[in-house]
Amino acid sequence: MNISDTQFLGIDVGGTHLKIGLVDKSGKICEFYKEDTTSYREHTDGFGPNFIQVIGTYLEKYPQVKKIGIGLPGMISKDRMTPLEIPAIPALNNYPLKATLKAKYPDHDFYLENDAAAAAIGEFQFGKGEVSSNFLFITMGRGGIVFF
Repeated sequence: MNISDTQFLGIDVGGTHLKIGLVDKSGKICEFYKEDTTSYREHTDGFGPNFIQVIGTYLEKYPQVKKIGIGLPGMISKDRMTPLEIPAIPALNNYPLKATLKAKYPDHDFYLENDAAAAAIGEFQFGKGEVSSNFLFITMGRGGIVFF
């Protein structure tokens, strides 16, 4: 099997930090990084362009990775292309995130999801417990409590 089919980047975007993991197909985190985003919010270019650039540094570090999942703390468009309302990072509201990423890194696939939904999907798929037909997932954070 090709290694590009077995390793992925998972990026959790938060109001103050990015959490970036190199993850294998079984859900194991192989590498983990945490980046402060204060400079992204304060930079004259804005959060979006700085975020795009940082993703590039990880794509250079892991050239085998072709698929990147991005969890965002807020509402995303139905087509999963654009952050609509990101209270912790208003500069991302209506920013053409997926289109900009794809234009800059055309050989990669990007997947945007609400961060709490991404966490629920990850726990359902890779959690320690047995898969059940009934599933309740609760997240708590600065944005409130989310139930799935």
